[in-house]
Amino acid sequence: MVDTPKKGHKPIDALEVPPIYWWPPNPLKASKYLIVDLLFPYGWFYLFLALIFWFYLTPNKEQMIALNFSWILPIWLRNFLLLFAKCRIALNISTNFFL
Repeated sequence: MVDTPKKGHKPIDALEVPPIYWWPPNPLKASKYLIVDLLFPYGWFYLFLALIFWFYLTPNKEQMIALNFSWILPIWLRNFLLLFAKCRIALNISTNFFL
């Protein structure tokens, strides 16, 4: 066997560390990273969708004390339809992407 130097992958650009992990901290850049770069636009959409579902489409706590299908089934159906719609949208986007 011949000993040859191992050559690994050499990336073109160096990886950048996000501003949230910088030391000393830079609060302005870290908050911009969290609010704009990380959450925009889909993160905000999912956040507001979760809040709407939590506050308006979830039964109250008094009803959920007892384990009963009268509140479990609507939550299960709601989550199933939301997941089905999300998968359907993702499938349409991915199949129409190549057309």
